[in-house]
Amino acid sequence: MLAFSNGQIGDFKFIFTVNGSVHNPLNNFNSIINATRSSGVTTFTTSQPHGLVIGDKVSVSGVNPVSYNFINQNLKAITASTFSVEISPEQSYISGGTSSSNDIYFTIIRGEYGDGPIIDGPFSYLSQNPNNEDYSIDIQASGEVTFSYKIPVQLFPDKYYIQCQTTNDNSSIYLSSNFQVRASEVQLNPVVISNNSTFISNFKSTYEDLNNEETSTVLLIGHANGLGINNPIKIRSIQSAIDLLGADINNPLLRGVLNAYAAGARDIIICAAAPASEYVESYLNRNTQTDVFSLLNDSVNENVSFYERYYDRLEETYSLIQDLDFIDIIVPLETSIIKTGGVDFVTQLANYCADFHNTTGYVQMGVIGSHSGGLSHDDVSLIEESNILTNKLTQYSSGSIATDYGRFVVPIYGEAVYQHEQIKTSYVSSIAASFAGMMSSYPLNRGIIRSRIPGAMSVYGANLTNSDHQSLENIGINTIYRGKKTRSTTPYEVYISNEYTLSDENSTLHKVNQMRLISLVLGQVKNYSYSAIGKFSYDDVIFKTKNLLSNLKNSKTIVDFTLNAEADPNNRGKIILYISLLSAFGLKKIDFSLSAGPEV
Repeated sequence: MLAFSNGQIGDFKFIFTVNGSVHNPLNNFNSIINATRSSGVTTFTTSQPHGLVIGDKVSVSGVNPVSYNFINQNLKAITASTFSVEISPEQSYISGGTSSSNDIYFTIIRGEYGDGPIIDGPFSYLSQNPNNEDYSIDIQASGEVTFSYKIPVQLFPDKYYIQCQTTNDNSSIYLSSNFQVRASEVQLNPVVISNNSTFISNFKSTYEDLNNEETSTVLLIGHANGLGINNPIKIRSIQSAIDLLGADINNPLLRGVLNAYAAGARDIIICAAAPASEYVESYLNRNTQTDVFSLLNDSVNENVSFYERYYDRLEETYSLIQDLDFIDIIVPLETSIIKTGGVDFVTQLANYCADFHNTTGYVQMGVIGSHSGGLSHDDVSLIEESNILTNKLTQYSSGSIATDYGRFVVPIYGEAVYQHEQIKTSYVSSIAASFAGMMSSYPLNRGIIRSRIPGAMSVYGANLTNSDHQSLENIGINTIYRGKKTRSTTPYEVYISNEYTLSDENSTLHKVNQMRLISLVLGQVKNYSYSAIGKFSYDDVIFKTKNLLSNLKNSKTIVDFTLNAEADPNNRGKIILYISLLSAFGLKKIDFSLSAGPEV
């Protein structure tokens, strides 16, 4: 059951069915093209036959002037495309309007099963005020009805029942949903969530506050209601994330937040690419093509799978977030590197990260996991057969690397069983959010290779053989493995095998640590250039860059460096910095250049 705080807006979605088929109340709506008045009776003309009969009640909305609008009036007379009712508007008809023999009503009733008194409503679709901030009702052409309801501040903590009602051929159709209002003074820590109920204990939170810029910024993308589609939201605390996501432990975004936080992330942003109604939890059903998405969105006109629909959703999300240059790591939750029915999330993510870098000059790393039912030998064979995962996204020209989009993406195979101290239930999840949390918090002079994954209590699936692990290592795919058995309640420690990117093994950016180093230097130098003004701006940028590299050397993040600078002949006001770093991690030499400066 979704849980909300007072003042929070909840989105509830409904689809009416009649005899197994979707019933769209909009089908009984007709456009009005004219209206005339005579002796206290107004006759409306519709654009097509309206199907009304004497004895029906009719409602009209959206007419200019508004005096022509009404709800549930008895019919006086009808023809195929006209109907008359007893109303007397003072002005002549101008334009617009729809008529319907249907309306949709929502009523809020106290009690989980609707056996208490009516608390709020009924709320009408036809009579709603578009400027009303307390509720709104939206009907898609597909038949999906969304009821957005702002939980009143005076509504005290309890369970509530939402009754949704419409009609079809003079018969009523009812649907229902539930929500719970939490006490504002109670902290949701710790939370005990089972299949049947949520229990809240009131004592000091065991979570730390989330501090801006304490770690690299992680963006988690997934499915959720109540956030607004493609509206990135900064998580100020784990408490706020739980509140925003309705304390629903089955929500992939909430799981991602908990996993990333447990692994060290303290600067987390969440973004809903799709509503929760499109989420399919079982990987077994994610490649099944169905018309459910066309029912939920009128822009989808054919049967598609979960992965096909999610791919389209992510395309839109990526296009809208491409200017967010403060994000360091991006995780499209619930995507997978295998078993997606041909949907290529890996290249999609790599292209986005590369486009972002080419546009902004900054670096975003993408982390993508797997959802395949746990570790298995058969999956290893599938990975070995994947052209993208084996041949990478590095392209060569005349023996030299021409493009290297794979350097932006970290592929991880495997799922783990998670259990966090504050939520006393376990669930299976991809490792992607955890790895992002580790990336965001690990110092640059420390690799993630063979590091324990916090929060993961056991590997999900079968034990891979040494040969399987070696096969994945040979093609540069990160995976997980069981460590030693512990003495606490955690059955095993779970470790990440490596930190490969999808670059070719010949690339100097084949490991995450090298990319993190490049990201840091690029970002800092660009910031120096933006703040540099005046006659000595060149010298200022060079001086600060040299200090940065010296500090990296002193901290043993790099062994040595060289720095050269010259004026950019093509861009007045800019300089070109040629930087060579010898990384302490793997003793890799990294050469790159960048154009920087205040520009005039």
